[in-house]
Amino acid sequence: MTVQPTIIGNRIKRTKFFFGYRYMWTRCQLAEPNSYVGAGVRRDVTEPPKWVKKIENPMVEHNIVDEGFLNSVAINVYHDGSEGLAQHFDDAVRFRQVYFPFMQPIYTLRLVSDGRLSFGSQFYGFCNGAFIIPLPRGCICVMNENSYAANGVKHCVRPCDMSGKSAAVIMRQMHHQVVREASKYDELIDFPAWLSTISEDPKAITYAEQKRR
Repeated sequence: MTVQPTIIGNRIKRTKFFFGYRYMWTRCQLAEPNSYVGAGVRRDVTEPPKWVKKIENPMVEHNIVDEGFLNSVAINVYHDGSEGLAQHFDDAVRFRQVYFPFMQPIYTLRLVSDGRLSFGSQFYGFCNGAFIIPLPRGCICVMNENSYAANGVKHCVRPCDMSGKSAAVIMRQMHHQVVREASKYDELIDFPAWLSTISEDPKAITYAEQKRR
């Protein structure tokens, strides 16, 4: 679950990496029977690698983020710049909130090439949005809680917002309540169900099939 590619035709257009915690986002994942548990947050991914500290530490030193605040890192790799990310809100239920129900700060570091964030587009790929934010390579974008950009309109990355291969490192803190629920789900339900599929019987029901049922 750490690596989740988006394949169009026979080519990988975008790859999403989750470290620390992941959240369910695809139609298939959200259709799972227990997708509502922990607001769709799961801990079945790799812990944040050590190099993440090389990003976080300068942010702490410059008072951009509090030390120890971040517990979840996601990376979007746009392999050729022809497939972006559709309109969405970064769900305030999943991520840490200072004043419920407003969304907590989310930090994005742009890598590889320049890009943009588009806000308020009616349809993905259309050039009719409310505004855009330029994201030069190496810049950090902060979406604050209870802001118009974070809570008032959806945002997206259109193909025309990228100049080629691009990547974004998204850093945030999962809400403590959903983290507790996700940990309980992983320990009491998810992992025992996975163990129950270990069988020499070639007709045994797979773990994924169990979850779908």
